[in-house]
Amino acid sequence: MSKKGAHGHKLIVEVLTDFGSGGISEQYICDAKMFVHGITKGRAITINPAVNVVETLIHECLHRIRPNWSENYVRRTTTWLLRSLSDEQVAQVFCEYNKRVKRRKA
Repeated sequence: MSKKGAHGHKLIVEVLTDFGSGGISEQYICDAKMFVHGITKGRAITINPAVNVVETLIHECLHRIRPNWSENYVRRTTTWLLRSLSDEQVAQVFCEYNKRVKRRKA
């Protein structure tokens, strides 16, 4: 294994160990200047599920409605579309997603 690979392996072990220590919550986070994926305050981490869910939703819907587009083009278009939405619009899409999504049991 290369030095970089070994370092990456050690780092992911540290990340997953930290994750296991708890202190993680989920909450919609609204910021006037940018989309916030998460916040760390001391040992507390808050994850904003809306941005990632809406981004993934847009991405996968683009695949479905434009099956001939390349993955790279879908990624770029997803980013462009997501950035065109306000925090309020992201929140609205996220709320609608939560109403419509079918949650499957593992």
